[in-house]
Amino acid sequence: MSLIKAITSSSFATSINKGFNNLCYSIGDKFEKSPKKDTFTKVLNKIEPTGANNSFPALLALMIGAVVLPRVTMALKRNPDDKEATMDEIKEILFRDIQTIVIILLATNAIAAGVSGKMSNKVGFALTDKPFEKVFDSDQKGLKGFDEKVQEFVHNPIDKSKKFFKNLVDLINPMGGINAYTNEQIVSKYSGFDSIAEAQKLFNQIAEEKGDKNKVFNTVMDSLIEKQNAAILNAKNAQLTGDSVNVDALEKVLNELNEVKAQGVDELLAKNDDALKAFENSAVGKQLVNFFKDKENKLVTTGTNTNGVLKMAAFAFNILYLGFGLPMLNEKRLERKYLKEQGPDGVEMQQANLNTSSVAKLTNEEKNIFASFIK
Repeated sequence: MSLIKAITSSSFATSINKGFNNLCYSIGDKFEKSPKKDTFTKVLNKIEPTGANNSFPALLALMIGAVVLPRVTMALKRNPDDKEATMDEIKEILFRDIQTIVIILLATNAIAAGVSGKMSNKVGFALTDKPFEKVFDSDQKGLKGFDEKVQEFVHNPIDKSKKFFKNLVDLINPMGGINAYTNEQIVSKYSGFDSIAEAQKLFNQIAEEKGDKNKVFNTVMDSLIEKQNAAILNAKNAQLTGDSVNVDALEKVLNELNEVKAQGVDELLAKNDDALKAFENSAVGKQLVNFFKDKENKLVTTGTNTNGVLKMAAFAFNILYLGFGLPMLNEKRLERKYLKEQGPDGVEMQQANLNTSSVAKLTNEEKNIFASFIK
């Protein structure tokens, strides 16, 4: 127990970390004056492990070097005289492990990014670090929209195809492609503002990112109006119990909120510095500033909840496939292979194999397991 405590102690971890840091610094010093310094630095940046997270090249090397190659090596050693059995085992390893690696390294991120990119259009603001290229310009729905998209493709198929494949490459590219925002990125991007001027910059940025600044502005104002209605309702209930509350003042602010919403975001963006300062000191302006200061405002909660659900859905899909779908496909693959080799009477021949001398020595439970395997 003392050895385990020593290994898991913070001082042990600190000394190990310090040793690795010193090793890295010594390597860096050797390359400091080297003409290949820039190239070496780029390589280090690509494979840099950061705590529990690792770069794609590092993970790929880990998966191939620690998962696939050792298993293939063991398969080659296991039956050196039976080439067919060796090839069967290697095919199974590649069939299962390569898919698993691709799903772990690519599919989870790609599915989350793809769906988050689509959801960005619905909520009006970016949920990914890069926008998708807009392939079609038609905003029409139904058959009319479909017909317009077809006509766009017919008139310019090369450009439309380029944009489509660029989106596809960005989606599956683990290095420099499209990634769904983390919760920390969403909080940083859509909250923590101290002034209306910063809110102006956000709405302009949303427009630059091909978002819908009007939809986002309405979301903000609806959130403030909803809170104001709740405050008025609480004030009226307080009056019933004899408390002195100025409901008229609260309702005046509610009317001002509705007026600002009706004016739209363009009215807010058109304000110069003096007008911004005056607006910021008004009741509505103060509420807007408080909204964007709040790290749990409506934009943040919408973004984090949406991305969280989508990432969990992508994760659950991959778990279901790796846990159930992939083994089932592998079973079907083996079943087709051995039934094909044994001919039309393969099933009967397999059942007959249960009566061989080697199988006869098995227990009933082991026979059932063996029978299930060769089905």
